[in-house]
Amino acid sequence: MLKQVYKHETTTTTPYCPCLCHFIMLLFVFAPSAGQLKLCAQIIPDQTAVTPTDEVVPKSLSIPPTPAFALLGITPSEVIKPGTVRDFKVDWSLKSYRLAPNLALEAQPLWLLYRYNLDRYSKASWIEKSLSTLSVSAGTNVNTFTNKITKSDSLVYQLAYALKLNLFHEKNKLVEKVYVDSLMMAYKDARKNYKLKEREVAKQLKKTRDKKKIFELETELAYAKREMKETRKSISDEYLSHADDYSKRRWNASMLEVAGGQVFSYQRETVDSLNLKRAGYGVWLNGGYGVGNNWYFTGMLKYAAFPKTDTLIVSLQPVKDILAGINIRYGSLKYNFFMEWSMDTKLFDPDLEIDGLRRNSLSFGGDLKVSPIVLLSYGIRTDFNKKLQFKNFIPIANVTCLMR
Repeated sequence: MLKQVYKHETTTTTPYCPCLCHFIMLLFVFAPSAGQLKLCAQIIPDQTAVTPTDEVVPKSLSIPPTPAFALLGITPSEVIKPGTVRDFKVDWSLKSYRLAPNLALEAQPLWLLYRYNLDRYSKASWIEKSLSTLSVSAGTNVNTFTNKITKSDSLVYQLAYALKLNLFHEKNKLVEKVYVDSLMMAYKDARKNYKLKEREVAKQLKKTRDKKKIFELETELAYAKREMKETRKSISDEYLSHADDYSKRRWNASMLEVAGGQVFSYQRETVDSLNLKRAGYGVWLNGGYGVGNNWYFTGMLKYAAFPKTDTLIVSLQPVKDILAGINIRYGSLKYNFFMEWSMDTKLFDPDLEIDGLRRNSLSFGGDLKVSPIVLLSYGIRTDFNKKLQFKNFIPIANVTCLMR
């Protein structure tokens, strides 16, 4: 770099232009200082812009089902397990024996403000933290429609979107300001030493033209920079190790959530037209309470409403649907099993003078975390009428992938 500084083409000067000669001489005299300043700018980039907490992300203690799938009723458990998603999530659902799976996408847009800034998140207010849990999801489903008159089956395509917000979350020590500040203390000391060394080296580079001295100063600064990087990495590793241990112990953290969305139906009549029709909406409240390190009790209350149609004679379509249930899980973050009881009441248009239908369901299943980013959820739902007579048997499996 210094060779480039001292490399000047003097052959361009002529005795007939003394001003130009003097200008080139001045450049030659002051070129070392300019080169040193350029060297200083290159070897002293702003390395303090990245902090240890920028390299780690507050972890999700558990991976919940996609709200859009919950609205469509294609989750292994009807009582939804609460949880927040800190990554872009893709879900595939297999509710029938067809090979084509249903697809759903979920993300938390406001979380992007804090994704790589744990220090900022730890200092955020309760409202900001709550809004950062706002989840947006969309999913598709294909149902089999049975014509009550012709007894023929046809496919009905559904599209749903849903929003979910966390109202209460058990205190997470991983994002507490006291804990994050304690992690940052060692880094702040290393950063302070680096900034002092940076200013000291910058001053000395302006005063010296000795190549050996410049090399020594460059080496000192590089050592301080490496020390700061090692401190940052050590803090990041400590956090990730602690977060992994904490998430294993508190996978069943107590939470309370509210969600809602809308369902549309469509027929793929042509390539450029879906014939989208509003098919209903739903809202629900669900929560979970952890006992010890292995038990998790969740409950849910869901209300759905459907528009009146002219096809009630062909297929009895309820106008209201109320679902309530309780779910008991036992296990760990790696795998857990559940047993669930839910009651679904369907109410029809009063003009039809049809009594409501009640469905009781007993479900079994569980979750298996195949890898840090892949979760397999499965369940077997058995349906009974209000007289507890067996009516249906539905296997459901979901595969969740976190896009990290």
